Amino acid sequence: KDFFIQVGNNADGSEAQQCVFDSVPYQASESRVYDCPLTGQYVRIGFPPDRKNFLQLCEVQVEGEKGMLKSLY
Repeated sequence: KDFFIQVGNNADGSEAQQCVFDSVPYQASESRVYDCPLTGQYVRIGFPPDRKNFLQLCEVQVEGEKGMLKSLY
C-alpha cells in the first residue's frame, strides 16, 4: 500500500516523473498491471520518503512500444 512508480532518464532518480501512486491495499500473491504513458531509461518503484517499510517484489516486467526508443534521441 502507498507505493509509487516513477520513470526518468537519470539513474539517481533526480528528474524522474511519477506515473503511478497506488494507495489500495494488496493481497499476497496479487498481480497488478499499470499503464504509464511516460518514457525514460529508468523505472523506480518505492515508498514515499516518510515510509520505512520494505517493498517485496517477485517479478517486475517493463514493456515499451515499438519505435519509442527513437523518440528519446
